[in-house]
Amino acid sequence: MKVFKNIAFISVIGGLIFACNDIPDCQLIEEVEYFQISIYDRDTNTQIDSLIFESIIEPGLGQLLAERDTFHSFILFVNPDDTVTTFYFESDAGFDTLSLSYQSSYRIESDECGPVQMITDLDTLIHTFDSLSIENNELTTDANNIRIFLD
Repeated sequence: MKVFKNIAFISVIGGLIFACNDIPDCQLIEEVEYFQISIYDRDTNTQIDSLIFESIIEPGLGQLLAERDTFHSFILFVNPDDTVTTFYFESDAGFDTLSLSYQSSYRIESDECGPVQMITDLDTLIHTFDSLSIENNELTTDANNIRIFLD
């Protein structure tokens, strides 16, 4: 009889532990409103060690980086309430413009967590860089979205 009590006790504890795993962790679901840019040498197709930016400006937000910041990759934010964002770059390589289009939509991760905003269909409207490629058109925390190639 004592064996059955032990088995019942272990079963109840095990059931409680597994029941707790059904609770969604809504804090793990992250809305991403930024994209990552990496800068490459067009001739060698290798990432540039660093490029000095005098400024990066988004007209709605003003100057985004401190003057003379050095990067080989960096992130920039899009306006999730719009479908187009334009950036103006000043660097050692000259003046460049990057205008991006994108779509904002919502998906339901779970009934308990509610909707999560997704930014997808990232595309280039205009750019003045030597060359540019979209590597991933959905904004996620672990994706390099755009490669900029410079001579």
